[in-house]
Amino acid sequence: GTGGTPIDELVSRDLERLRLHPSGMTPDQVLLRRLSLDIAGILPAAEEAKDFFADTNPDKYERVIDRLLASRAYAEHWALKWSDLLRNEEKVLDEFGVETFHGWLRDSFAQSKGLDELARELLTSRGSTYTVPATNYYRANRDPVTRGETTARVLLGVRLQCAQCHNHPFDRWTQDDYFRWAAVFSGIDYHVLENNKRDKLDSHEFVGEQLVAVKAKGELKNPSTNQPAAPRFLGSDRAFDPEQDWLHQLANWLTAADNVAFSQAQANLIWYHLLGRGLVDPVDDFRTTNPAVNPPLLAYVAKMLSEHRFDVRFLIRQIVMTDAYRRSSDPNGSNLHDEQHFSRAIVRRLPAEKILDAQSQVLDAPSRFAGFALGIRAGQIPGVRREAKSGTGDNFLRSFGKPQRLLACECERSNETTLGQALLLIAGPEMQERLVQTGNRLDQLSNSPLPLNDRVAELYWAALSRAPSPIELQEAVRVIEETNEVREALQDLAWALLNCKEFLFQH
Repeated sequence: GTGGTPIDELVSRDLERLRLHPSGMTPDQVLLRRLSLDIAGILPAAEEAKDFFADTNPDKYERVIDRLLASRAYAEHWALKWSDLLRNEEKVLDEFGVETFHGWLRDSFAQSKGLDELARELLTSRGSTYTVPATNYYRANRDPVTRGETTARVLLGVRLQCAQCHNHPFDRWTQDDYFRWAAVFSGIDYHVLENNKRDKLDSHEFVGEQLVAVKAKGELKNPSTNQPAAPRFLGSDRAFDPEQDWLHQLANWLTAADNVAFSQAQANLIWYHLLGRGLVDPVDDFRTTNPAVNPPLLAYVAKMLSEHRFDVRFLIRQIVMTDAYRRSSDPNGSNLHDEQHFSRAIVRRLPAEKILDAQSQVLDAPSRFAGFALGIRAGQIPGVRREAKSGTGDNFLRSFGKPQRLLACECERSNETTLGQALLLIAGPEMQERLVQTGNRLDQLSNSPLPLNDRVAELYWAALSRAPSPIELQEAVRVIEETNEVREALQDLAWALLNCKEFLFQH
């Protein structure tokens, strides 16, 4: 049957047409974990998981959603996603710029700033990259062509780069469109107030404050005609008013209620982060020959987003309340091969930051990151440090696919699993150090007066957000009782839990 929401009706219609039977609903403890990781990037605490499981109140799920959406971790989690997209990294922006830009993103999500407002600030801000955080968008994208490509990709979900050299083979964009769009961004200029970079050879490295300014008139030549390209909005015939500020005209056009390209790209990105796959997939490849898997559904979520002031929290809440989101990942006979119509949840490996932060939470022992005070979570780090010292969390993040942020693209983050990563998890010095750390959760449990059963259960609740099954409990207690080294046996159990599929993957 259909779930109660319009989103579910649109998903169900699609599944009926394809004769796919949806999987059942996911059990409480899996759902809580999924929700917490998706909205806030962190595991539920053991106590929260126990309370949720024991709660019989019908509105318990909504209460958890509201609590997560109001948390600081929510704002940090979405600032991390946007820092990836906006190339928030030290080489181009310098450390102070990275922190300023990241702080602005985090505060924007905390305040429920609409994505239209966020886009407007990115496109129109000028002044100091230290005091006007959004100017770091242009600081990172230093020429008209890069600015045009990045804006099209991040804000409109369109890949233009093929049209730079020839008319796009799979899309409607011509080389003319490409240069006319890039010309919109040709009037931006920089005043490098200071540059204290260490490396003379690296043209990309700027250390110091810069001013982003707008020239009276920029010009960009179209190489095929050798004439200046007349600035034009992408896919639009609207001409520019030469008397008015170009960038404000751009922001007005981009975020206008009738510009479905923007609302669809943004709604699709949120859908992708919650369901593991975009309605248009990849998320930055909207084109005629890559249609949405469910066009009415995309139109509906985009309309909902734009009608509610582009409020990310609002759309997340609508999506996570659906059956489509709450389905189990266990396939049935009919949907075993469905990866794109949302008949079941997609199992995916957790990204680097979530794994590392989850380990720290379970062990109650923080990871170390070069240049940061002990206690910062991986999900809170503003940029991408490159000089990772061995035995630190930075190494782990790099091996597990945290992007270098050289491209404005979701595609740069890798969630593939390799043997090298597996060894790093299992035998890495950093993990070892945290397992044996004095005062961590294993220390607390080995000195606890609680019965062994309860101590084992506590570890399961912390790591997997559930109680151990009777067999798991019996086996763990047997092994611990047979040894004199309770601390060591608990450590082995923790190690096994942190390396199991249930921990490393989101189900």
